[in-house]
Amino acid sequence: ASAKVAEDGSYSTQARPGQYKVAVTPPELIDPLTSTDPIAPRVNIPARYRDVGRSELTVTLEEGENQYEIPLSK
Repeated sequence: ASAKVAEDGSYSTQARPGQYKVAVTPPELIDPLTSTDPIAPRVNIPARYRDVGRSELTVTLEEGENQYEIPLSK
């Protein structure tokens, strides 16, 4: 499953109950010369969180609504 992070830092996705590894990737950079979208600030996410194979983040989803804060440290 995947989800885009909103401006307020929230996100939402749907997945079956179970344990999942988590990767966090920054938003794609927008080319200001070809896009009318506002330019989002650059987000520096440490490399180890960008690859699900290297990330040590996991989440266990249960039936129903779940909330999970993703802790990112340098």
